[in-house]
Amino acid sequence: MILKKHRALIGALLLSAVLSGCSTVEQGSPSAGGSTSGTGASSAPGTSAPQAAPDACALLEKVSGEFDLTNLEKVSATDCQGDLPEVRSVGVTLYSDRGLAQYNAGPQAVVSDITVNGRRGKLVEKALRAVDCAVVVELGENSRADVFASASVTGDSCEVAQQIAKAIEPDLPRS
Repeated sequence: MILKKHRALIGALLLSAVLSGCSTVEQGSPSAGGSTSGTGASSAPGTSAPQAAPDACALLEKVSGEFDLTNLEKVSATDCQGDLPEVRSVGVTLYSDRGLAQYNAGPQAVVSDITVNGRRGKLVEKALRAVDCAVVVELGENSRADVFASASVTGDSCEVAQQIAKAIEPDLPRS
């Protein structure tokens, strides 16, 4: 019962942090790799329409044995949470309308750029609290997957979030 309340609180806080707006700007120059009229279809790699987003719980279910995930719960159509041994919880949230640049880190968060199996991403230490961590993986310019881990003490939530992100990455869509 306490874990469910804890998960609901984490989900609500993460959602409110994300919805509060964009406070970061991604540096660099955008490059389209060529111009298109937008009216024709293309079958060239990297220019086709993005794949449909997978089910967040299906992603966690697929790696549940590897990480001993239990109590998977579908919070919404794009959000799934579960438990790990030693009172840790994890979650995956898929965004089809927000990219890396729209990730809004909290005031105490420590954000660094990373790659996850070759994809651009961000490691967000102290995502909500000192014991929380998020790995934000770019799916496309305007889409991303957030992997969130929370520990009951200053455990290894960032290591867990990174491991789960690497494990589910091959099943994430590419745009």
